Amino acid sequence: MLGAIPVLVTSGCLSFFQDSGPFKFEIVNYREEKFRAELTLWKDDTVVLDGFVDVARKDPTEDAAGISLQNIENVSNGDVIDARIEIDDRVLEHSYEITCSDSNGGENTLQFNIWTSEDRGEDGMGFDGSRC
Repeated sequence: MLGAIPVLVTSGCLSFFQDSGPFKFEIVNYREEKFRAELTLWKDDTVVLDGFVDVARKDPTEDAAGISLQNIENVSNGDVIDARIEIDDRVLEHSYEITCSDSNGGENTLQFNIWTSEDRGEDGMGFDGSRC
């Protein structure tokens, strides 16, 4: 039986032991106006990101503008990232549960989108996250 363990470990099954991965936060702006956002992210009541970001306006020749903050925190499935963003005189909050840490090629990404009426029928803002 002990001879089977090294075969199991070396046969690509290491993902069984690797259940955590990096967390990424993105802001995507589909509007041709710039924004300043105050952003706070928490994990387990601990602040992992707190500050202001300037969100560029979308260039008319591009699909969108944005910011990608990579490797903010190491996360595992079941972890919850709480987010609060103050932007354009609005405060929006969201809780995002991590589900992609053990999926092959999956990303743990929480995204804040700023869209136009052309995109979704009305101007708006909201959170969306990767799901696996």
